Amino acid sequence: MPTGGPERPDVLLLMSDSWRADHFECRATSELTPRLGALCQKYGATHLRAYPPQPRTFGSVSALFTGLPPDKSGVLHMMVRREHRDLSGRSLLRRFADLGYRTEAVAGFVGDVFPRVNLGFERIHAPTFGFATIISEFCLRAHPLILPLVSTNAFGRDVIEPAFWAFLDLADPGLEIARAYKVAAEPDPRPLFLTV
Repeated sequence: MPTGGPERPDVLLLMSDSWRADHFECRATSELTPRLGALCQKYGATHLRAYPPQPRTFGSVSALFTGLPPDKSGVLHMMVRREHRDLSGRSLLRRFADLGYRTEAVAGFVGDVFPRVNLGFERIHAPTFGFATIISEFCLRAHPLILPLVSTNAFGRDVIEPAFWAFLDLADPGLEIARAYKVAAEPDPRPLFLTV
């Protein structure tokens, strides 16, 4: 449920990884991405000359939220040094939090960057790629015939959801969508800045 008024609207930042310009169109008549194009055309902004500061997810995401290029933030690759892991003071999210927003991230496979560096999210719903998740994914890959059995019921999804979020090639966008709707529907009077 939208909670922000016209002066403090809810903000939805949709992020995706590894899209080329010829795979997305920001118009409702798009044959490539008609629903996303319609949403973008009605509510979004178009930047025709936006370039990532680095051809890698982690450095580009931290640059988006902090305004710092990877060589200034220290986020040059996936193994960020301890002294560069707290960027919350410089983050766009800090400004939204100061204005009374709750700031949350919901992400699947590529969202593992959010728990690695503090960008100022109040809550993060994303895989962590810890040892337990890696072992779970390995076990599920070794026994692919059980995937339909455990992924089509609530118990199975609750038990193996962290491993499903970690699957690069078997990622289920439905998990992210359901979690995003759940976050947006929480009875919190503050406006929401939600990154999906």
